Amino acid sequence: MDAFDIFKKLTQGARFKRNSTRSENPASTFTYKTALPEKVKLEDAEQSQAQPESDEGVDVDEKALTLLGTITSDKPKLKRKKPSKLSNEEREKIVHEQAVNRTRNQLHINVSGSDIPEPIVSFDQLSIPTDLIVNLKRAGYNEPTTIQKQCITVMLEGRQVLACAPTGSGKTAAFVVPLIHHLKGPQRKGFRAVIVCPTRELARQTQRECLLLSLGRGFRIHVIHKKALTQYAPKSSQKFDLLVTTPNSLCYLLKQEPPVISLANVEWLIIDEADKLFETGLNSFRDQMEEILLACSNKDRKIGMFSATLTTFVDEWCKENMADFVRITVGQK
Repeated sequence: MDAFDIFKKLTQGARFKRNSTRSENPASTFTYKTALPEKVKLEDAEQSQAQPESDEGVDVDEKALTLLGTITSDKPKLKRKKPSKLSNEEREKIVHEQAVNRTRNQLHINVSGSDIPEPIVSFDQLSIPTDLIVNLKRAGYNEPTTIQKQCITVMLEGRQVLACAPTGSGKTAAFVVPLIHHLKGPQRKGFRAVIVCPTRELARQTQRECLLLSLGRGFRIHVIHKKALTQYAPKSSQKFDLLVTTPNSLCYLLKQEPPVISLANVEWLIIDEADKLFETGLNSFRDQMEEILLACSNKDRKIGMFSATLTTFVDEWCKENMADFVRITVGQK
């Protein structure tokens, strides 16, 4: 390709007008009228201006290519992303998180929240005293159920939780074990944990489960009965630690003048079978829970909500009353 062919390619689409007066410089006798296209391709050019090389990760602003006299073609800016470099520790963390997520998927566990601890495979992985593990196995829990694998680890870290799992999946042990661990042993502070159940029968079953799992620790675990009007008075000996009750019975004691029960030292409030409690009367149960929450005046109080189904009412109540809680769902909502 000679110089004439190169000139034709460079001036394709341009029109030139000859000036009336000649100039000594031949290149100045043509006036450029129409702008060239933004991108000019030089094919098979023997002499082309070389592009400067640049390091990775640095934005490159190419110099303009001079075509003819004052005619120039601006080249676009090129951006090259610097490849991100992960440390070995960051890589191991990502691989570990992926493995935990695979385990949850295999168990059909769905979680939402921040900084959620990973589920366990056996009770021996729990950072709890040996007597609790012995009591679990003595009660027939040789291996943790699905809800126990995730819920116990969350509550052991003192996190509020909304746990949804089918009936008979071991939800009671999932909250009783962390309660016993946090309370440690009996004290003369009155009730430090309250478990609210929909029926008196379920309350007695939960009391028996608490007694089995806390064997050897000497906890005083009570269900409200007829003697409650005098037994739990503020001036009593305060020799009780954990209360299992229905909302009606508890609110009856709180409405007395003055209230015959004090919940000022409650550290954990557990609502069991929450979906059934909301079904019995939405507005009435909301009012009862407001009264109970008001009585549990401890600033460090935490709430655990357990349900067989995740209803809209339960979810909304948790969002209104529980800050930074972890939602755990086993199977379908």
